[in-house]
Amino acid sequence: MQIKADSTDQSVSFAAYTTATGAAVTVTSATAGLSLWYRRGGVGAKTAISPSNLATLETAHTDGGILVIQGQDHRLDLPDAAVAAGVAFVEWGGTATDITIDGGRAELIGQENTAPVAGAGGKVPATVASGDDADAASVKSTIGAAGAGLTALATQASVNAIAASIGTGTGARTVTITVNDGADPLESVRVRLTKGASSYVGSTNASGVVTFHVDDGTWTVAATLTGYTYAGTTIVVDGDETATYSMTAQTITAPSAASLCTVQFRVNLSGTAVSGAVCKAKLQGINQASDGTILSNAESSDTTDALGVAELELVQKSSIIKGSGVYRIWVEIAGNPVASVETTIPNQSTILYEDLL
Repeated sequence: MQIKADSTDQSVSFAAYTTATGAAVTVTSATAGLSLWYRRGGVGAKTAISPSNLATLETAHTDGGILVIQGQDHRLDLPDAAVAAGVAFVEWGGTATDITIDGGRAELIGQENTAPVAGAGGKVPATVASGDDADAASVKSTIGAAGAGLTALATQASVNAIAASIGTGTGARTVTITVNDGADPLESVRVRLTKGASSYVGSTNASGVVTFHVDDGTWTVAATLTGYTYAGTTIVVDGDETATYSMTAQTITAPSAASLCTVQFRVNLSGTAVSGAVCKAKLQGINQASDGTILSNAESSDTTDALGVAELELVQKSSIIKGSGVYRIWVEIAGNPVASVETTIPNQSTILYEDLL
């Protein structure tokens, strides 16, 4: 994402999930423990953003304004100070009680100079100015592992490439992760590294690569991308590391009858698949199908597999001629309900549970 430096009234987005299940959740200014922030250039303290609720998505820009767009995605109105010239990029994010908030990062373009930006081991230029057409790869290689300061001429494309190479985190080790589908790289995979209270999120580029700068230790790796699953793993960091992980393309089983819809559940905790979660559904009240059958209101259930996936076949609303057709659908982990919705089932053959929330 790119934003013109010194522009005004810029809106960005963040994603919010329940930490226990990974299900999409709506965040408002009243959300318990909500704390939003931005940070310029990857250094220094985070600057707090005071949240306020927007009435509609068409509401004029309001610093700190937030509103759900759809599912987990939310609008966030950045203060103008966040995108002032002088640094190569701005990041934003937040925290809330029992909620994971994944923010983002935007390159600040259209400026003649960028102020010094510190990355892991100082692996960034002291000054990058627009001018002669310097090759971005040459600039990055000149920076070197020692991280000595650098003054170089570069195009704006070079500035953007350098900013992208900085990666996520501020630790001493560089961890380069590549994500593919078993053969081809996957772009826009949201990769999370977690160790204790430390957690960093980045998205893969067109080559399926994302870079982190973290400290030594054993880090949990989670990866999420719509249409794919990944069971998660760990990586031991005791130097600069490279790793490649493969995600599995996830299909939804076709229902056994035209009147049914397969609802697929993908249960994860902070991006890590949860096996053994019980997914349940129960029709509310008395309902009659179009063939005259009185439908059972007994619970149906399925348990998530190693990839956190489970499926239930439920009756489409159009196939119910009497009764509300409303199901209560919920997920239990270790016997505790963690997500629930009451809804009718759309007139289609398959759907994700998260799309019913």
